[in-house]
Amino acid sequence: APRDDGPLAPFQPGMHLPVVLTVPGQPGPVRRSYSLSGSPTAKHYRISVKREDRGIASRFLHDQVAVGDTIMTGRPAGAFQAPSGDSPLMLVSAGVGVTPMLSMLHAAVESRSGRPIRFVHGARNRRSHAFAAEIDALVATGAPIERLVYYSAPDAADMPGVHFDKAGRITAADLITLSAGADADYMLCGPEGFLADIHAGLEAGGVDPGRIHFETFGPRG
Repeated sequence: APRDDGPLAPFQPGMHLPVVLTVPGQPGPVRRSYSLSGSPTAKHYRISVKREDRGIASRFLHDQVAVGDTIMTGRPAGAFQAPSGDSPLMLVSAGVGVTPMLSMLHAAVESRSGRPIRFVHGARNRRSHAFAAEIDALVATGAPIERLVYYSAPDAADMPGVHFDKAGRITAADLITLSAGADADYMLCGPEGFLADIHAGLEAGGVDPGRIHFETFGPRG
């Protein structure tokens, strides 16, 4: 939230927030950009940072920064945004790539646009499935959102049909099988290898390259 209680610069779902941290022991400012994961109408920004054991910034944010502390940020930025209109949206993410998709889901629910959305996400299992309860709550609002979750290595306690829908990894063939339509826009976010495979597979399956939008998103320190 702004230190002076002033207004926030607006952002579009999919944008990221540049952060500048003063980390003890580092020779200069540590700069990172984190996707905004909350509602674009909220009175505060939300970033969601996974703690990496060797991550300079993520360890500092998790271990040192507390409520009431001040950090420096820039204005929200980035071009990873869903095209305007009412075409169906395929929000496809893996791992921590879920964060910009979460903001898009919040915006869809709040706007009541009626735009059909398929949210497809891949995680290792329930223990590594970030924001599962929040996403389920958004789906339960009655907005036209269909959830499809893949677990690549489900635990014995992970319940198919409850915690996840399919075992394995997301493939482009799976997405094409969903038959979103020729006018659907595909928003892809996740590790580089995941994006490369899905992007190539969608193009090979006949999806218009102009309707495939992506942002690389992997572990960051």
